[in-house]
Amino acid sequence: MPSSVGDAMVTQVLSQGGSSKRIGPVIVKFEHCGRVKDGDFCTGFKADLSARFRSNVGNPDLKLELEASNGLVYSNLASSVPKNDDGKSCLKTYVAYRDKESNTLRIEEANVVTVGAVVQAPKTANLLLTSVVAEDLKTRRSASKKHLVRQFGQAKGQRIYEQIERLQVDSEQIDNKMKFAAETVSEESMQMPLQARTETLTPPVNKDADNVYDVYRKEDLLHPGELEELTSCAEEFLEGFPGREDIRKAVEEKSISPILGSIMEDLWPRGSSAAPSLGLALYMDCIVTLLGSRVSALDKGGAKILSYVVSSALKTKVFDMFTEGSNHRLTPVSRDRAICHVLVLGLLANNFSLDFHKVSSTLRKKPDMLSRLCYLVGAKVESDLLSGKKMIVLKLPLANFDPDKVMRGRKRKAR
Repeated sequence: MPSSVGDAMVTQVLSQGGSSKRIGPVIVKFEHCGRVKDGDFCTGFKADLSARFRSNVGNPDLKLELEASNGLVYSNLASSVPKNDDGKSCLKTYVAYRDKESNTLRIEEANVVTVGAVVQAPKTANLLLTSVVAEDLKTRRSASKKHLVRQFGQAKGQRIYEQIERLQVDSEQIDNKMKFAAETVSEESMQMPLQARTETLTPPVNKDADNVYDVYRKEDLLHPGELEELTSCAEEFLEGFPGREDIRKAVEEKSISPILGSIMEDLWPRGSSAAPSLGLALYMDCIVTLLGSRVSALDKGGAKILSYVVSSALKTKVFDMFTEGSNHRLTPVSRDRAICHVLVLGLLANNFSLDFHKVSSTLRKKPDMLSRLCYLVGAKVESDLLSGKKMIVLKLPLANFDPDKVMRGRKRKAR
Protein backbone atom coordinates (compact mmCIF):
# COMPACT_ATOMS: atom_id res chain seq x y z
CA MET A 1 0.00 0.00 0.00
CA PRO A 2 1.43 3.42 -0.89
CA SER A 3 2.34 5.57 2.11
CA SER A 4 2.92 9.04 0.63
CA VAL A 5 0.24 11.68 0.18
CA GLY A 6 1.15 12.07 -3.47
CA ASP A 7 0.15 8.46 -4.13
CA ALA A 8 -3.23 8.82 -2.43
CA MET A 9 -6.36 8.37 -4.53
CA VAL A 10 -9.01 11.12 -4.64
CA THR A 11 -12.37 9.48 -4.00
CA GLN A 12 -14.65 12.48 -3.59
CA VAL A 13 -14.68 16.21 -4.48
CA LEU A 14 -17.35 18.37 -2.83
CA SER A 15 -18.30 21.84 -4.07
CA GLN A 16 -20.40 24.56 -2.53
CA GLY A 17 -23.85 25.66 -3.60
CA GLY A 18 -26.11 23.54 -5.75
CA SER A 19 -29.74 22.76 -5.03
CA SER A 20 -28.90 21.90 -1.41
CA LYS A 21 -27.02 25.21 -0.99
CA ARG A 22 -24.19 23.44 0.76
CA ILE A 23 -21.58 25.52 2.64
CA GLY A 24 -18.01 24.28 2.89
CA PRO A 25 -15.58 24.66 5.80
CA VAL A 26 -14.64 28.18 6.89
CA ILE A 27 -10.96 29.06 7.31
CA VAL A 28 -10.63 32.10 9.57
CA LYS A 29 -7.84 34.65 9.13
CA PHE A 30 -7.25 37.35 11.73
CA GLU A 31 -5.95 40.51 10.11
CA HIS A 32 -3.40 40.98 12.90
CA CYS A 33 -2.04 37.42 13.04
CA GLY A 34 -2.90 35.72 9.74
CA ARG A 35 -4.43 32.26 9.47
CA VAL A 36 -5.44 30.39 12.61
CA LYS A 37 -3.37 27.24 13.28
CA ASP A 38 -4.21 24.25 15.46
CA GLY A 39 -7.29 26.01 16.81
CA ASP A 40 -5.29 28.00 19.38
CA PHE A 41 -7.38 31.14 18.95
CA CYS A 42 -10.76 29.45 18.57
CA THR A 43 -10.94 27.64 21.91
CA GLY A 44 -12.57 30.57 23.70
CA PHE A 45 -14.71 31.95 20.88
CA LYS A 46 -18.44 31.82 20.22
CA ALA A 47 -19.13 31.81 16.48
CA ASP A 48 -22.18 33.18 14.69
CA LEU A 49 -22.18 32.34 10.96
CA SER A 50 -24.81 33.20 8.35
CA ALA A 51 -24.62 32.61 4.60
CA ARG A 52 -26.63 33.60 1.54
CA PHE A 53 -26.25 32.29 -2.00
CA ARG A 54 -26.89 34.67 -4.89
CA SER A 55 -27.25 31.69 -7.26
CA ASN A 56 -26.75 27.93 -7.30
CA VAL A 57 -23.13 28.39 -8.35
CA GLY A 58 -20.36 30.46 -6.82
CA ASN A 59 -19.28 31.20 -3.28
CA PRO A 60 -21.83 32.31 -0.68
CA ASP A 61 -21.93 35.71 0.97
CA LEU A 62 -20.76 34.98 4.53
CA LYS A 63 -21.28 36.99 7.68
CA LEU A 64 -19.08 35.74 10.51
CA GLU A 65 -18.89 37.07 14.05
CA LEU A 66 -16.57 35.66 16.72
CA GLU A 67 -17.03 36.69 20.35
CA ALA A 68 -14.00 36.15 22.57
CA SER A 69 -14.15 35.27 26.23
CA ASN A 70 -13.07 38.81 27.13
CA GLY A 71 -16.05 40.29 25.24
CA LEU A 72 -14.15 41.46 22.16
CA VAL A 73 -16.01 40.78 18.89
CA TYR A 74 -14.35 39.97 15.57
CA SER A 75 -16.25 40.21 12.27
CA ASN A 76 -15.53 40.08 8.56
CA LEU A 77 -17.69 43.22 8.20
CA ALA A 78 -15.44 45.29 10.48
CA SER A 79 -14.32 48.63 9.07
CA SER A 80 -10.67 47.62 9.32
CA VAL A 81 -11.11 44.62 6.99
CA PRO A 82 -10.56 45.62 3.33
CA LYS A 83 -13.60 45.05 1.16
CA ASN A 84 -11.60 43.18 -1.47
CA ASP A 85 -10.12 40.84 1.15
CA ASP A 86 -13.19 38.73 1.92
CA GLY A 87 -12.05 35.47 0.40
CA LYS A 88 -13.55 36.12 -3.04
CA SER A 89 -11.10 35.90 -5.91
CA CYS A 90 -10.58 34.04 -9.11
CA LEU A 91 -8.95 31.23 -7.11
CA LYS A 92 -10.72 28.65 -4.98
CA THR A 93 -9.51 27.08 -1.75
CA TYR A 94 -9.92 23.37 -1.08
CA VAL A 95 -9.33 21.30 2.05
CA ALA A 96 -8.11 17.71 1.70
CA TYR A 97 -8.93 14.99 4.23
CA ARG A 98 -6.68 11.92 4.08
CA ASP A 99 -7.64 8.48 5.33
CA LYS A 100 -4.33 6.91 6.35
CA GLU A 101 -5.68 3.37 6.39
CA SER A 102 -7.08 3.36 2.84
CA ASN A 103 -4.75 6.14 1.64
CA THR A 104 -7.66 8.03 0.00
CA LEU A 105 -8.41 11.74 -0.17
CA ARG A 106 -11.68 13.63 0.16
CA ILE A 107 -11.40 17.17 -1.21
CA GLU A 108 -13.86 19.84 -0.10
CA GLU A 109 -14.24 23.44 -1.26
CA ALA A 110 -13.68 25.90 1.59
CA ASN A 111 -14.14 29.60 2.37
CA VAL A 112 -11.35 31.89 3.56
CA VAL A 113 -12.72 34.69 5.72
CA THR A 114 -10.69 37.56 7.18
CA VAL A 115 -12.02 39.03 10.40
CA GLY A 116 -11.07 42.14 12.33
CA ALA A 117 -11.88 43.55 15.72
CA VAL A 118 -15.12 45.52 16.00
CA VAL A 119 -14.07 48.57 18.03
CA GLN A 120 -15.17 52.16 18.28
CA ALA A 121 -12.73 55.00 17.82
CA PRO A 122 -12.23 57.12 20.94
CA LYS A 123 -13.79 60.53 21.02
CA THR A 124 -11.54 63.32 19.84
CA ALA A 125 -10.12 65.79 22.31
CA ASN A 126 -9.74 68.52 19.67
CA LEU A 127 -12.27 71.22 20.51
CA LEU A 128 -12.25 72.51 16.93
CA LEU A 129 -13.67 69.19 15.73
CA THR A 130 -16.56 69.00 18.18
CA SER A 131 -19.94 69.92 16.72
CA VAL A 132 -20.82 72.65 19.25
CA VAL A 133 -17.50 74.47 19.09
CA ALA A 134 -17.23 74.07 15.31
CA GLU A 135 -20.72 75.48 14.81
CA ASP A 136 -19.98 78.45 17.11
CA LEU A 137 -16.70 79.11 15.28
CA LYS A 138 -18.46 79.00 11.92
CA THR A 139 -21.12 81.46 13.13
CA ARG A 140 -18.54 83.93 14.43
CA ARG A 141 -16.54 83.81 11.20
CA SER A 142 -19.70 84.40 9.16
CA ALA A 143 -20.64 87.39 11.33
CA SER A 144 -17.13 88.87 11.00
CA LYS A 145 -17.18 88.45 7.24
CA LYS A 146 -20.61 90.07 7.03
CA HIS A 147 -19.42 93.06 9.12
CA LEU A 148 -16.33 93.57 6.93
CA VAL A 149 -18.36 93.44 3.72
CA ARG A 150 -20.84 96.00 5.04
CA GLN A 151 -18.14 98.37 6.23
CA PHE A 152 -15.53 98.10 3.47
CA GLY A 153 -17.03 95.88 0.74
CA GLN A 154 -18.52 96.74 -2.62
CA ALA A 155 -22.16 97.64 -3.12
CA LYS A 156 -22.78 94.29 -4.82
CA GLY A 157 -21.70 92.34 -1.73
CA GLN A 158 -23.83 94.53 0.51
CA ARG A 159 -26.91 93.91 -1.67
CA ILE A 160 -26.33 90.15 -1.45
CA TYR A 161 -26.34 90.21 2.35
CA GLU A 162 -29.44 92.40 2.40
CA GLN A 163 -31.23 89.95 0.13
CA ILE A 164 -30.24 87.05 2.39
CA GLU A 165 -31.66 88.83 5.42
CA ARG A 166 -34.97 89.44 3.64
CA LEU A 167 -35.24 85.74 2.77
CA GLN A 168 -34.54 84.61 6.33
CA VAL A 169 -37.58 83.58 8.40
CA ASP A 170 -38.21 83.29 12.09
CA SER A 171 -37.81 79.64 13.16
CA GLU A 172 -40.28 80.00 16.06
CA GLN A 173 -42.91 81.38 13.71
CA ILE A 174 -42.45 78.43 11.35
CA ASP A 175 -42.72 75.96 14.26
CA ASN A 176 -45.98 77.53 15.42
CA LYS A 177 -47.45 77.31 11.92
CA MET A 178 -46.44 73.66 11.57
CA LYS A 179 -47.95 72.77 14.96
CA PHE A 180 -51.20 74.48 13.99
CA ALA A 181 -51.27 72.60 10.67
CA ALA A 182 -50.54 69.28 12.38
CA GLU A 183 -53.49 69.75 14.77
CA THR A 184 -55.92 70.02 11.83
CA VAL A 185 -54.70 66.79 10.18
CA SER A 186 -56.68 63.65 11.03
CA GLU A 187 -55.49 60.05 10.93
CA GLU A 188 -58.01 59.21 8.20
CA SER A 189 -56.63 61.85 5.87
CA MET A 190 -53.08 60.54 6.30
CA GLN A 191 -54.01 56.92 5.56
CA MET A 192 -52.86 55.73 2.15
CA PRO A 193 -55.48 54.29 -0.23
CA LEU A 194 -55.72 50.52 -0.32
CA GLN A 195 -54.89 50.40 -4.03
CA ALA A 196 -51.68 52.43 -3.51
CA ARG A 197 -50.56 50.18 -0.63
CA THR A 198 -51.17 46.87 -2.37
CA GLU A 199 -50.28 47.93 -5.90
CA THR A 200 -47.99 45.52 -7.72
CA LEU A 201 -47.13 45.19 -11.36
CA THR A 202 -47.05 41.42 -11.68
CA PRO A 203 -49.74 38.85 -10.82
CA PRO A 204 -49.22 36.63 -7.75
CA VAL A 205 -46.00 34.69 -8.37
CA ASN A 206 -44.22 31.83 -6.60
CA LYS A 207 -40.53 32.48 -7.25
CA ASP A 208 -39.50 29.43 -5.19
CA ALA A 209 -41.51 26.99 -7.33
CA ASP A 210 -39.78 23.77 -8.40
CA ASN A 211 -42.00 23.48 -11.49
CA VAL A 212 -42.76 26.09 -14.12
CA TYR A 213 -46.46 25.23 -13.86
CA ASP A 214 -46.47 26.45 -10.25
CA VAL A 215 -44.84 29.85 -10.89
CA TYR A 216 -48.12 31.42 -12.05
CA ARG A 217 -51.46 29.71 -11.46
CA LYS A 218 -54.64 30.64 -13.28
CA GLU A 219 -56.58 30.06 -10.04
CA ASP A 220 -54.72 33.05 -8.55
CA LEU A 221 -55.88 35.28 -11.42
CA LEU A 222 -59.49 34.17 -11.86
CA HIS A 223 -62.18 32.52 -9.74
CA PRO A 224 -63.38 28.99 -10.66
CA GLY A 225 -66.69 30.39 -11.89
CA GLU A 226 -64.90 32.88 -14.14
CA LEU A 227 -62.67 30.12 -15.54
CA GLU A 228 -65.73 28.00 -16.40
CA GLU A 229 -67.38 31.01 -18.03
CA LEU A 230 -64.30 31.71 -20.16
CA THR A 231 -64.10 28.05 -21.21
CA SER A 232 -67.70 28.09 -22.47
CA CYS A 233 -67.04 31.38 -24.28
CA ALA A 234 -63.99 29.84 -25.92
CA GLU A 235 -65.97 26.83 -27.15
CA GLU A 236 -68.51 29.12 -28.84
CA PHE A 237 -65.72 31.34 -30.18
CA LEU A 238 -63.93 28.37 -31.79
CA GLU A 239 -67.00 27.49 -33.87
CA GLY A 240 -66.45 30.62 -35.95
CA PHE A 241 -62.92 29.53 -36.99
CA PRO A 242 -63.04 26.14 -38.68
CA GLY A 243 -59.52 26.51 -40.16
CA ARG A 244 -56.28 28.38 -39.75
CA GLU A 245 -57.02 30.46 -42.83
CA ASP A 246 -60.03 31.93 -41.01
CA ILE A 247 -57.81 32.88 -38.10
CA ARG A 248 -55.28 34.62 -40.35
CA LYS A 249 -58.06 36.42 -42.20
CA ALA A 250 -59.50 37.69 -38.90
CA VAL A 251 -56.06 39.02 -37.92
CA GLU A 252 -55.71 40.81 -41.27
CA GLU A 253 -59.16 42.34 -40.88
CA LYS A 254 -58.19 43.36 -37.31
CA SER A 255 -61.12 41.42 -35.87
CA ILE A 256 -58.73 39.81 -33.40
CA SER A 257 -55.31 40.92 -32.19
CA PRO A 258 -52.10 39.37 -33.57
CA ILE A 259 -51.31 37.91 -30.14
CA LEU A 260 -54.68 36.15 -29.95
CA GLY A 261 -54.31 34.99 -33.54
CA SER A 262 -50.87 33.52 -32.86
CA ILE A 263 -52.14 31.66 -29.78
CA MET A 264 -55.20 30.36 -31.67
CA GLU A 265 -53.00 28.98 -34.47
CA ASP A 266 -50.85 27.15 -31.93
CA LEU A 267 -53.93 25.78 -30.11
CA TRP A 268 -55.91 24.92 -33.27
CA PRO A 269 -54.60 21.30 -33.63
CA ARG A 270 -55.90 20.47 -30.14
CA GLY A 271 -59.49 21.26 -31.10
CA SER A 272 -62.10 21.61 -28.34
CA SER A 273 -59.61 20.40 -25.69
CA ALA A 274 -57.86 23.75 -26.00
CA ALA A 275 -60.94 25.66 -24.77
CA PRO A 276 -59.57 26.30 -21.22
CA SER A 277 -56.33 27.72 -22.62
CA LEU A 278 -58.20 29.75 -25.22
CA GLY A 279 -60.40 31.13 -22.45
CA LEU A 280 -57.32 32.63 -20.79
CA ALA A 281 -56.30 34.06 -24.17
CA LEU A 282 -59.73 35.69 -24.57
CA TYR A 283 -59.40 37.26 -21.13
CA MET A 284 -55.91 38.44 -22.14
CA ASP A 285 -57.32 39.93 -25.35
CA CYS A 286 -59.83 41.91 -23.27
CA ILE A 287 -56.88 43.62 -21.53
CA VAL A 288 -55.20 44.17 -24.91
CA THR A 289 -58.34 45.95 -26.14
CA LEU A 290 -58.24 48.22 -23.09
CA LEU A 291 -54.58 49.10 -23.75
CA GLY A 292 -55.38 50.08 -27.34
CA SER A 293 -58.44 52.19 -26.50
CA ARG A 294 -58.42 55.96 -26.74
CA VAL A 295 -59.32 58.26 -23.90
CA SER A 296 -62.43 59.54 -25.70
CA ALA A 297 -63.66 55.97 -26.20
CA LEU A 298 -63.13 55.16 -22.53
CA ASP A 299 -65.07 58.26 -21.50
CA LYS A 300 -68.03 57.40 -23.75
CA GLY A 301 -68.29 53.64 -23.50
CA GLY A 302 -66.36 52.65 -20.40
CA ALA A 303 -66.10 48.88 -19.98
CA LYS A 304 -68.56 48.30 -22.86
CA ILE A 305 -65.88 48.98 -25.49
CA LEU A 306 -63.86 45.92 -24.47
CA SER A 307 -63.94 42.53 -26.18
CA TYR A 308 -67.42 41.39 -27.16
CA VAL A 309 -66.64 37.74 -26.40
CA VAL A 310 -66.38 37.87 -22.60
CA SER A 311 -69.22 38.75 -20.25
CA SER A 312 -69.94 42.23 -18.93
CA ALA A 313 -68.83 41.17 -15.44
CA LEU A 314 -65.34 40.29 -16.69
CA LYS A 315 -65.22 43.50 -18.72
CA THR A 316 -65.99 45.51 -15.60
CA LYS A 317 -63.35 43.58 -13.66
CA VAL A 318 -60.68 44.38 -16.26
CA PHE A 319 -61.78 48.01 -16.51
CA ASP A 320 -61.67 48.57 -12.73
CA MET A 321 -58.41 46.64 -12.25
CA PHE A 322 -56.29 48.51 -14.78
CA THR A 323 -57.70 52.05 -14.66
CA GLU A 324 -57.18 54.56 -11.88
CA GLY A 325 -59.00 57.54 -10.49
CA SER A 326 -62.60 58.63 -10.75
CA ASN A 327 -62.14 59.37 -14.46
CA HIS A 328 -60.74 55.86 -15.12
CA ARG A 329 -57.46 56.70 -16.81
CA LEU A 330 -54.59 54.44 -17.85
CA THR A 331 -51.53 55.76 -15.99
CA PRO A 332 -47.98 54.62 -16.85
CA VAL A 333 -48.01 52.35 -13.79
CA SER A 334 -51.38 50.78 -14.55
CA ARG A 335 -50.41 50.37 -18.21
CA ASP A 336 -47.25 48.45 -17.26
CA ARG A 337 -49.29 46.36 -14.82
CA ALA A 338 -51.75 45.51 -17.60
CA ILE A 339 -48.91 44.51 -19.95
CA CYS A 340 -47.45 42.24 -17.26
CA HIS A 341 -50.84 40.52 -16.91
CA VAL A 342 -51.05 40.15 -20.70
CA LEU A 343 -47.64 38.47 -20.76
CA VAL A 344 -48.50 36.08 -17.93
CA LEU A 345 -51.92 35.15 -19.35
CA GLY A 346 -50.44 34.63 -22.81
CA LEU A 347 -47.67 32.41 -21.44
CA LEU A 348 -50.16 30.33 -19.45
CA ALA A 349 -52.40 29.93 -22.50
CA ASN A 350 -49.67 29.08 -25.02
CA ASN A 351 -47.48 26.60 -23.15
CA PHE A 352 -45.17 29.29 -21.70
CA SER A 353 -44.05 30.70 -25.07
CA LEU A 354 -45.04 33.85 -27.04
CA ASP A 355 -43.89 35.49 -30.28
CA PHE A 356 -41.95 38.59 -29.20
CA HIS A 357 -42.54 40.50 -32.45
CA LYS A 358 -46.32 39.99 -32.40
CA VAL A 359 -46.54 41.00 -28.75
CA SER A 360 -44.47 44.14 -29.40
CA SER A 361 -46.49 45.15 -32.47
CA THR A 362 -49.83 44.53 -30.77
CA LEU A 363 -49.04 46.40 -27.58
CA ARG A 364 -47.10 49.12 -29.48
CA LYS A 365 -44.29 48.82 -26.98
CA LYS A 366 -40.64 49.40 -27.82
CA PRO A 367 -38.58 46.19 -27.78
CA ASP A 368 -36.25 47.33 -24.99
CA MET A 369 -39.16 48.41 -22.77
CA LEU A 370 -41.03 45.17 -23.48
CA SER A 371 -37.90 43.17 -22.63
CA ARG A 372 -37.75 44.87 -19.23
CA LEU A 373 -41.35 43.87 -18.47
CA CYS A 374 -40.59 40.32 -19.63
CA TYR A 375 -37.72 40.15 -17.16
CA LEU A 376 -39.99 41.64 -14.51
CA VAL A 377 -42.45 38.71 -14.78
CA GLY A 378 -39.54 36.25 -14.78
CA ALA A 379 -39.60 35.43 -18.51
CA LYS A 380 -36.65 35.46 -20.88
CA VAL A 381 -36.34 36.66 -24.48
CA GLU A 382 -34.63 33.99 -26.58
CA SER A 383 -34.17 33.25 -30.29
CA ASP A 384 -35.72 30.10 -31.71
CA LEU A 385 -33.06 28.08 -33.52
CA LEU A 386 -35.52 26.55 -35.99
CA SER A 387 -37.61 29.57 -37.01
CA GLY A 388 -35.14 32.32 -36.09
CA LYS A 389 -37.91 34.23 -34.26
CA LYS A 390 -37.48 35.95 -30.93
CA MET A 391 -39.64 34.23 -28.34
CA ILE A 392 -40.75 35.14 -24.83
CA VAL A 393 -40.19 32.01 -22.76
CA LEU A 394 -41.02 31.25 -19.13
CA LYS A 395 -38.77 28.58 -17.65
CA LEU A 396 -36.74 27.83 -14.58
CA PRO A 397 -34.63 29.44 -13.27
CA LEU A 398 -36.64 32.62 -13.62
CA ALA A 399 -35.04 35.72 -15.10
CA ASN A 400 -33.79 38.29 -12.60
CA PHE A 401 -34.97 41.88 -12.91
CA ASP A 402 -32.69 44.67 -11.65
CA PRO A 403 -34.64 47.97 -11.40
CA ASP A 404 -31.40 49.94 -11.01
CA LYS A 405 -29.99 48.65 -14.30
CA VAL A 406 -30.49 51.16 -17.12
CA MET A 407 -30.62 49.62 -20.56
CA ARG A 408 -29.04 52.12 -22.92
CA GLY A 409 -28.87 51.88 -26.66
CA ARG A 410 -25.69 51.90 -28.64
CA LYS A 411 -24.05 55.27 -29.07
CA ARG A 412 -24.01 56.60 -32.60
CA LYS A 413 -20.64 57.03 -34.19
CA ALA A 414 -19.53 60.59 -34.71
CA ARG A 415 -19.50 61.55 -38.35
